[in-house]
Amino acid sequence: MLNLGVLPHDRWYGRLARLPLRLIPKSAVLPILQGPMRGYRWTVGALTHGCWIGDYELVRQRSFLRLVKPGATVYDLGANCGYYTLLSAYLAGPQGRVVAVEPLRRNLLLLRRHLVLNNLVERVTVVERAVADVEGALRFHEEPNAAHSALRHDGELEVRATTIDAMVLRDGLPPPDVIKSDIEGAEGRMLRGAEAVIRRYHPAFILATHGPAAREECHEILRGHGYRIEPESQHPDDNIAVYE
Repeated sequence: MLNLGVLPHDRWYGRLARLPLRLIPKSAVLPILQGPMRGYRWTVGALTHGCWIGDYELVRQRSFLRLVKPGATVYDLGANCGYYTLLSAYLAGPQGRVVAVEPLRRNLLLLRRHLVLNNLVERVTVVERAVADVEGALRFHEEPNAAHSALRHDGELEVRATTIDAMVLRDGLPPPDVIKSDIEGAEGRMLRGAEAVIRRYHPAFILATHGPAAREECHEILRGHGYRIEPESQHPDDNIAVYE
């Protein structure tokens, strides 16, 4: 099968190979064609075509395959439309648990749709919040495509925020074995709001760090808690780092 997801967007042959994909309605639901979630159902317009083709963010997928074991509890922070929520639920199995945290309404609608389509509602707890180092109302900036967002003082949206410590130690959610975070530069704030959980449970982290300053902040915080970074998890075209 032609691996369309890895064809470059800025080359003529990449654009030519993708032309037929434009004919697929964005609301269409298709089975994922390859990879560990083969056969799971996905909404075409939720993210990129690579999601249902099955080659979306392969570097990060490999980290999940290595870290998420049957029975694990996974926190998917910045769950977006639920791609890694589905992957986590698949890998953790019926005895596992996934906590999907997402603040944006458009993403939440698609996330819940994907859980229903794949009969995973009972395995996933959806938390309608941003994740930070404080609880309460925060300003949020939403990108035009509504797929990405970031905490900013001048953001146009107000969202409710929570912390990892509050979710686990006060609200009674199961402690995480693995935390995936892709929250557009707020990773440091998330880690500062998870210090008690980190000390007590030492979960593994799959972090997408947005920019060198955010990456160094995460390194410093997690090194202080005794974590080591897995160099093989880093890729020149990706900002993913794994901490154990």
